[in-house]
Amino acid sequence: EDLYSKSQAEQILKNFFSAHKPSDFQIVHKGKSGQSEYFIGELIADKKYKVTLNSKSAGGAKRITSLTISPD
Repeated sequence: EDLYSKSQAEQILKNFFSAHKPSDFQIVHKGKSGQSEYFIGELIADKKYKVTLNSKSAGGAKRITSLTISPD
């Protein structure tokens, strides 16, 4: 729900993964439309989480446009 700078997002993810050590991850669905791609996955840590990642290709590089990690 919030927007973060790259450095803020890196710190938030670092803190999340320090507190919730992953034991498994599987992509359960993925799709593509034009330059955009998305992935929906299942992360197993202290509990199960749903992960949604959206990315976009621009100038030969892929960039994450959104990342959501929520309890499943």
